[in-house]
Amino acid sequence: MVMTRQAFDWIKGLDCRQVVEADLGPPHHHSQKNNIYKCPLHNESKGYSLVVWEDGVRCFGACNQGWDAVGWVMKFHGLEYREAVERLNPHGQSIQRTSPPGPLSNSRGGAKGEPPDSLWQSEAREIIAVGEKTLWGDRGRRARDYLFNRGLNEDTIKYHRLGFIAGGYKEWKRIANTQVPCGILIPWIADGHVWALKVRRSAGEFRYQQVGGGNLKGGLYLADHITLGSSVLMLEGEFDALVAWRWGRMFASPVAIGSAANFQLDPRWWSRLVAVKVILARMDADEAGIKAVEGLKRISRRVVGVNVPAPHKDVNEFVLADGPNAFVDWLVGLLMEHER
Repeated sequence: MVMTRQAFDWIKGLDCRQVVEADLGPPHHHSQKNNIYKCPLHNESKGYSLVVWEDGVRCFGACNQGWDAVGWVMKFHGLEYREAVERLNPHGQSIQRTSPPGPLSNSRGGAKGEPPDSLWQSEAREIIAVGEKTLWGDRGRRARDYLFNRGLNEDTIKYHRLGFIAGGYKEWKRIANTQVPCGILIPWIADGHVWALKVRRSAGEFRYQQVGGGNLKGGLYLADHITLGSSVLMLEGEFDALVAWRWGRMFASPVAIGSAANFQLDPRWWSRLVAVKVILARMDADEAGIKAVEGLKRISRRVVGVNVPAPHKDVNEFVLADGPNAFVDWLVGLLMEHER
């Protein structure tokens, strides 16, 4: 790869905030100038020392280093320079550009509320097909066992097109000209589009990773399954929503926002909630989850914050410990109390 002046200028024009968000998801704190995260490079547990501006990234904590977009990708993914450039733009278009492209092609769906472009859609569907084939093949046995142990059954897994990318928890595989982290593949599909591909790794500080190019900003997992005139059970994690879908969809429509930081839904998805009776919101029992529920309540008066019975931390744990009948009784009781 010959690095021309045009290619160099293109790289300098990348928005680091979009690059990092493709890897880490929505930030803990967002402003017009920067995004702030816990730094995954030194497994930060207290504080938020990773600050991301349009033109750079810096960890003010243990790393005490800064990077541009390519440097961040090299450091986070353990890649060489050439590999990092190819990851940022797998089709090599950066080499031919004569000016910076504005928003990073890694968010090729573009604006909030719009799906990724047709090329990414095609690649994503190929990745999903590979993941499904692997999950139900010989190499997917342990992954299947994990999903069954999380309370899912074969029908739920297949209906929502979960898959498995085989490999170590730190590995990435190149599929359909795209770098994909290894682990359980969770497609976000709605309105006939693949919006994003998330992967749940088997270990590591940051278990959930995203395939570059998806668009989760303000998104809503299982949005297609909201039933007109019903109520909604809004959860944080995808597995919570899938377990709730298996056992409770006859009573309420389960959805997930994927991260507490993603509570400000795009109007595209809020429009699905206009005709529902009540939105029962249950996020993780931490500071971010509490703030997300309060934020949702400020957006809509139909949002009611609810808790799962102690000592369970989420719906998935509740169902596994007390059984689906207890979960259904809990859900129906809440609906009887709050539906109007």
